[in-house]
Amino acid sequence: MSNYFVKNPASSLDYTFDWGFQFLDAGETIAADLGWRIEPDEAATGGLAIDSAALTATATTSVVSGGEPGKTYSISSRIRTSADREIERSLIVRVANI
Repeated sequence: MSNYFVKNPASSLDYTFDWGFQFLDAGETIAADLGWRIEPDEAATGGLAIDSAALTATATTSVVSGGEPGKTYSISSRIRTSADREIERSLIVRVANI
């Protein structure tokens, strides 16, 4: 899976991290969603924003909207596992009028 995406500022898109693929050990699950973060944090001024988030035993998903054309953002998700490990993954989103 590529960790680089292009998004139209008018669209809302789901981004999912499948933690079970390469990150969770056999039998390990997600015990807690420790949150999503966008850098730079410009949600209050029209930047990329997380509208909602959800989790399953092995995946986290966020719905992301907005963003300023020409800007690049990093979206990160952190979890705590049933083995009490904390893991963070990130992806890059470039906003463009596509």
